[in-house]
Amino acid sequence: MLEEDEIIKNINSDKKDEKTINNNLLIKKPNDFMSANQKDNNNWMVYNYFLRYDFEKCREVLNKVNTVKKNDVESEFSVFTKGLIKRYNGEIEKAIELLKKSYAFNSNEIFTLKEIGKSLVLTGKYSLSIDIYDEVLASFPDDWETYHYKGIASMNDKSYEMAQACFEKALALNHNEAT
Repeated sequence: MLEEDEIIKNINSDKKDEKTINNNLLIKKPNDFMSANQKDNNNWMVYNYFLRYDFEKCREVLNKVNTVKKNDVESEFSVFTKGLIKRYNGEIEKAIELLKKSYAFNSNEIFTLKEIGKSLVLTGKYSLSIDIYDEVLASFPDDWETYHYKGIASMNDKSYEMAQACFEKALALNHNEAT
């Protein structure tokens, strides 16, 4: 709490220059060098804008972070977020491409794999989506959410028995959630 109060004081103080305020807020000017750890300091801001569906601000922060970096490699989080924004805006194929790129950063990231599966369902590629969910379930057999999404894909693929089994398994694993 004290740290937040100090930041507010710095913002309200006329005596502080812009560089001091920006350092306290972990926001760097575009022409400053950002190390690998510093660029991730803006992830919280991107995530906040994303949760508010303010995708324009989200893109703005992501573009500033990418402009500051010296090489052309984007972070996993940046690519992942851009993929979700593309999907939300209806650019499903581009979203899948970006999510696959994000997954290439870290092939242990099951959440990204599940998002690829959701995107494949939106394009009507139900059997591919089911294969993705089976891959997730091979590593995490008690993930009720994956069973839920596999059930949706199976239902759309007209595999009603598999869909019912998936929904029942999801409900058994987490009876407090609506599946």
